[in-house]
Amino acid sequence: MLTPRSLTPSRKTVGRSASPTRHCTDLLYQSFTSLDISRSTTCTVVSAALLSGNRPTSSRSGASAASEIEAAAAAAKKPAEDDDALRGPAPRDDWDVVLDRIKEYRAIHQAPVDTVGCEALSEEEKDPKLRRFRSLVSLMLSAQTKDEITAEAVRTLSQRLPGGLTPRALSEAPLDMIHECVRRVGFWQRKANYIKEAARTCLEQYEGDIPRTVPQLLALPGVGPKMAYLAMHAAWQDTQGIGVDTHVLRITHRLGWVPEAAKSAEATRHSLESWMPKSLWREINPLLVGLGQTVCRGVGPKCAECPVNRY
Repeated sequence: MLTPRSLTPSRKTVGRSASPTRHCTDLLYQSFTSLDISRSTTCTVVSAALLSGNRPTSSRSGASAASEIEAAAAAAKKPAEDDDALRGPAPRDDWDVVLDRIKEYRAIHQAPVDTVGCEALSEEEKDPKLRRFRSLVSLMLSAQTKDEITAEAVRTLSQRLPGGLTPRALSEAPLDMIHECVRRVGFWQRKANYIKEAARTCLEQYEGDIPRTVPQLLALPGVGPKMAYLAMHAAWQDTQGIGVDTHVLRITHRLGWVPEAAKSAEATRHSLESWMPKSLWREINPLLVGLGQTVCRGVGPKCAECPVNRY
């Protein structure tokens, strides 16, 4: 199997007469990576192209070859459901039954995440760009903090900042004022610095909007994988990964959906994504967070009321 390193043009080939096969391979790899196709998919498809009988030849025009490359790359970027066939087996055969019971329970039992969670808070803002910024700030303040406290801080910022919670208003606000607004959230002093710096970055680098990709979000101060994936869900309606917080971590372990060795949030995320259909990646967080807030609590779980206590 060819690897990305072997497919990337080297300095020796750039600007010189390379073989047609090598040249088209380089273009094909670049096309796939520009479309954000996974590295494993890129290697598989490019290798298959090289092994097939339809290799590019020197008689093919550059425009024709380029158009075929783009078409092949676009065709390879299949819907998420197509990727599900490549996922591994679930650790429990009845996981879908358990999930259905949780969905039924959550449909009739409201939790704080449903009314004052980060996504619910963002919906209070009508302007799309400011809604995305509000969701990002909410997520950054939410770590180690109850949703009700986060909601109070976000609403206070919206009321106290001139013009509301905008990147410019937050970046220009005195730090003491931000402290007063977020004082009740966990690690409030550190988070005040983080959201002020993030606001400045959004203003200077993204024209007042928030970053559009997971790597760009992770480059912001105080933003980890959970926040980045949830921001992609709430702000951009783009599912790139599962947001694993303390509730998702705890409940998936209790349900036996991940191995005991997956002790961290990131290890748990990788384990879940290895078998769970991508169509469920977005909804699994609020489903389990709500269950964790009301029933499957870290301390004093209400096992008698749990909808899946017999599984």
